[in-house]
Amino acid sequence: MKLAIGERYGVYSDSAPVGRGAIIGHRYNGLIARTGATSTTEGEGDGAVTTVTPATISGLTIDGTINVIGTRNTTLVGGAVAEATNGIILTDVVSQETINFNTDTDTKKITGHKLGGVVATVSGGNKVTISGGTAKPKFELTGSISSIPVGGAIGNIK
Repeated sequence: MKLAIGERYGVYSDSAPVGRGAIIGHRYNGLIARTGATSTTEGEGDGAVTTVTPATISGLTIDGTINVIGTRNTTLVGGAVAEATNGIILTDVVSQETINFNTDTDTKKITGHKLGGVVATVSGGNKVTISGGTAKPKFELTGSISSIPVGGAIGNIK
């Protein structure tokens, strides 16, 4: 199955290459915008035990081009997931896409962007597990960018 992120909106011209358009002003950019963990509780009362299981991605290859223009604070761009809360498990995930990220020169004060080949940011204090796979994305950053966390697999863990 092939899915597209950042494909152009509308046709700019007959000679424009396919996939050179951009997502503009979206905060969460990825095949999946946001993931969370699932929890199960066994037992009752003081003896209850809750198990939290992070989202899992396995056997996925991310390829092609993602084009995003960050026009708002905290634009998150991940090949698979923009934001994973409460951890994530990545098994045999291959990241080999190109992420083109641009900030408009009129938006110099916009901050908080995070870019990752697989996941832009992981939050919530739960575990991150990576096994197998490869992370070799290409990042092209343009515009008024001063400091952005960028990671081959994960851009930021907080």
